[in-house]
Amino acid sequence: MELRRGIFRDYKKMSENPWSFWDILVSRRSHRKYADIPLESQFFREIQDFIQLSCAARKNPRGSVVLIEESETVEALSKSIYKGLTNRINAWLNSNKPGGFLVMLMDEEDVKTDRPEKLALTAMACEDTVLFFTENGLGSCWLGGVNMREIRRILGLNSDKYVPAVICFGRPAQKNGLSYDRVASMTLTKRRKPYSKIAHMEYYGNRHFVRTVDYPIFRVSDIQDARGLVEKIALEKWNVTEPPIGLTVEASIEAARLAPSAGNMQPWHFIVVRDKKRLETLRSLCQMVGDWRALVVAAGETRSVETKIFEKPFWMIDVLIALSHFTLLLASMDCPFRLAVESIDEEAINNFIGLPKGIRTVGVVGIR
Repeated sequence: MELRRGIFRDYKKMSENPWSFWDILVSRRSHRKYADIPLESQFFREIQDFIQLSCAARKNPRGSVVLIEESETVEALSKSIYKGLTNRINAWLNSNKPGGFLVMLMDEEDVKTDRPEKLALTAMACEDTVLFFTENGLGSCWLGGVNMREIRRILGLNSDKYVPAVICFGRPAQKNGLSYDRVASMTLTKRRKPYSKIAHMEYYGNRHFVRTVDYPIFRVSDIQDARGLVEKIALEKWNVTEPPIGLTVEASIEAARLAPSAGNMQPWHFIVVRDKKRLETLRSLCQMVGDWRALVVAAGETRSVETKIFEKPFWMIDVLIALSHFTLLLASMDCPFRLAVESIDEEAINNFIGLPKGIRTVGVVGIR
């Protein structure tokens, strides 16, 4: 039986040693109400260190993720991020000051290209940090469609700097009564598309169902914290155990299903390629040197009103947020991987796996 909410099986019981990274993934929620408790300066330093580590691991530019911690600046952003037409529907932020912000700061030239690349890599570093927040008891929320003019004014940015999204974070307030945050948590954030709606085998449209089989017990990495996993990715430091490839692919896609997305649209698809001849062809299209047990194409929908009008870059951002979960889960299994986003032949890959119009390849993950 396939579950619509939650994950298909209890993966933690399948490992001979603690597989606790699942606790971080499952407990991540979008929080829109924060307790009026300031964060310690030491913790802000830890956040900054984590951001630098994640940016290095994801190979995105320094300075592309900016931490805002100064109280007056946080308050000014809280009141102005949605200033204007959209302010009415986002009054929760105007009346509720978080502990800080992460600001995605990009060159406008990259964001406005047909295929932004630095933007995509930066999104992964941001979601890595969101999981670091979760692990440390903080709540957070991705915010898109922001008032860029106000953000530039408050932060003193030049007009060629583009802010596609920001993330607010802080100590979650107690959820008493029927608040907007509680309703969102009970409905939108808990609803996930079934696995077979987003997973495909060899070709788009060839549904990939999770298998109700008993996989053998295996050993995962002894490192299960967000910082340790990001460091493992940065250093490519693997203690290879080669868990069953079927389980590896399934668990990674399940981890991606738990990721947040704009409007909870979940505009992602994962096409798993394992046939040897097809692996060779796909490997050449994405310049993925190496011997891979599987290649997984991560694709994003560009058809919705949200992605076409209000949040154009999000057709890529959402998929890379999901790939943060996907690749960190692989790291938690001590499974070497490589992600190709830049220098891939997108059109050829789209045709190779049969993507319909309105769905585009974002990246390809090689799983060893």
